[in-house]
Amino acid sequence: MESTTEVAIPATMSPELRIGLTFICFCFYFLCAMASFRYGPKPMRLEKGKWVTMKKPDHDMHYLEWVSIVHGVSCILIGGYISYYYGFRYNRKTLYSQYFMAANSFGYFMYDTIAEWYFGTFDLGMIAHHIASMAAIVFILFEQYGGCAMMTGLYYAEMSGPCFIFRCAFKRQNLESTRKYLYVVTLYSICYFFSRGVGYTTALYPIAGALKIPFYLKCIFIPSLLISYIWLILIISMLWKTLPNWSQNPKEIENSRWWISGRKFFNKYTKDSPWVYVTILFMAIVFCIMPLSYAYIANNVDPSWGYTEVYE
Repeated sequence: MESTTEVAIPATMSPELRIGLTFICFCFYFLCAMASFRYGPKPMRLEKGKWVTMKKPDHDMHYLEWVSIVHGVSCILIGGYISYYYGFRYNRKTLYSQYFMAANSFGYFMYDTIAEWYFGTFDLGMIAHHIASMAAIVFILFEQYGGCAMMTGLYYAEMSGPCFIFRCAFKRQNLESTRKYLYVVTLYSICYFFSRGVGYTTALYPIAGALKIPFYLKCIFIPSLLISYIWLILIISMLWKTLPNWSQNPKEIENSRWWISGRKFFNKYTKDSPWVYVTILFMAIVFCIMPLSYAYIANNVDPSWGYTEVYE
């Protein structure tokens, strides 16, 4: 089912309107933060069997992450709407709804950067994430093509976002030994594997071969996807640590021979091991260097390697 209005004039949104929409989204998330601090649940932590008020910066992160959930859910809903009605067509001009999704996320990352700087909750990984995200989105707001690739990245990335935020919240509350933490971690891992591991893989080479998407955009998109693959190593580590908690007697599992052997193998593999770097190098070749090389040939050397069809 196609929306004839949006498909017929997909790229007529003026740059002024895109900037204005981004500013509105930026203000919206600030209002969400104000509402969270005023009306959100009090940040509490379980210590020695008693609930006590969290200390900074966890106290402030508790409130800020409710806003992150709003952004994550909005990306899932908007991305689901676009993918259902318009599909994944990377050579098509950016749709109104895709511009809105870009403005929504860029406004959020602008807000979150300022908020986390103000409350002192920034770390190096978060800074790198925000810079990479805003760099990938800002060009979409001023390009006619690439909106579908951007939508795909945000849609799949945010599928696991709410579970990740709840996992962090439970960890700050010192609830890592509870069942609800175990369920959230497991659900987060499943969502991450299927959204980023499977979803990104199916989208990677079609994005690389889409001739309407400028090569410089692909140089931003594709390396940013690589980070998600590397994170899969950490996801496996996280799952392994929580595995005994499925048992009624976690200590019994942790003292068993198979668990000790598996833990030794994983620790040997992940701590100062050359095999970690070999794995990352393999991922870099398959999920970054090869698709970027393919994209360069298609865009700049031999267009017959790529495709221009929209595939309606």
